[in-house]
Amino acid sequence: MSHDTNSIKLSRDCASVRIPSGEVYQLASGTEVFLSQDLGGSFTVRTDQGLFRIEAKDGDALGRANAVSYTHLTLPTKA
Repeated sequence: MSHDTNSIKLSRDCASVRIPSGEVYQLASGTEVFLSQDLGGSFTVRTDQGLFRIEAKDGDALGRANAVSYTHLTLPTKA
């Protein structure tokens, strides 16, 4: 993979899901990825092996330590 300024090297092993097959896949620490999408509480990355979705809880592996999982947010109710 070319060394592009938009590339990120994973800081640790990271669980992911291969797109479009849905296969669970372990991306190794040091794998070079390109962030394609950061939306809706997960990340889509491109690698030499294809496209993968990484959950927000593993955002730290991408250097996104403040990633928020939107599934855990609750809206206030009116009193």
